[in-house]
Parts: sequence; C-alpha cells; structure tokens
Amino acid sequence: MKKYLKVIIPVIAVVFGLIAAFMIFAPASVTKIGDISTKGSDIAFGNEKLGLAASAYILAFLLTLLGAAFAVVAIFGAMGKLGKVGKIAPIIAAVLFIVGGIFFFLPSELVTATDQAILLYGGKADVFRDAMKKANDIGAGAIVGGVFAIISAIASVVSFFFAKKA
Repeated sequence: MKKYLKVIIPVIAVVFGLIAAFMIFAPASVTKIGDISTKGSDIAFGNEKLGLAASAYILAFLLTLLGAAFAVVAIFGAMGKLGKVGKIAPIIAAVLFIVGGIFFFLPSELVTATDQAILLYGGKADVFRDAMKKANDIGAGAIVGGVFAIISAIASVVSFFFAKKA
C-alpha cells in the first residue's frame, strides 16, 4: 500500500496543481455589485478593452505550472528513477505551489493599467489600483486556484516524507 501511495500522492499534487494553474482562465475578480467579472487571464496577460496591461498576476499561473512540473519529477523520484533529485523535487514543488497559491489571492493587488486607463484616472496608476480594489472582490477562479495550489503543496510535502522513508 505504501508503494502505491508514494506514487499516488504526487499524482494528486500534479492534478490539483494543473487545475489550479488553469483557474487563471476563470473569473479572478468580480465587481461588488456582481454584474461584471474579470478573468485572471485578462489581469495576467492584459486586455486593452478593459484598460488592463500585463501584470505580475501571471506568476500565479506560471508558478503553479512549474510546481506541477516538479511534482511530475517527484513521481519519478518516488518510483526510484531519479535518486536525490526526485527526493528534493517535492519540496521545490511545494514552495512553488504555495507562492503561486498566494498570488492567486491577489488579483486586485497585482492589476496593472494601460497608459490610456491611467490617463482616465488623472495620470496616476495608484488611483486606478485603488479604484479597482474598492470596486472588486476576489472571484471564484482565484479562490479555487489558490485553494487547489495549497492542497497541491500539502500533497507535495506528504510525498516528500514518503520519499524520505524509501
């Protein structure tokens, strides 16, 4: 049974990590009235129509994807194919998942305005960001992405302890 758990737990980390990463395409920010939602991909990659430029929110996507890649390395490590690299990979994956999960919870903090949108707010980017914070709540995609990333981190840490005993 332990032999199967050594492989199954990193697989769970990979699956949940991929689900978390692809939550970037779900609503990350919703207006407090509830009428308009902004996808995480619009915040991360930018959307001219919404006045959003590319921002650091892309790190939520990239870090969880990279965490999933290290969790895949942990799977091979659990099977005894990679030696010490496979035993360290779950810890690296856990750190990446945790940091990516934290970024998922910060869409309003990481939003960046285009130059045209900044001009509408008196030429001050801080005024745009403050208006975005006041008008928006965190969306379901950001919550699910963050929670799944943290669950993936926990699974990665558990797989580390299973790999350590091997």
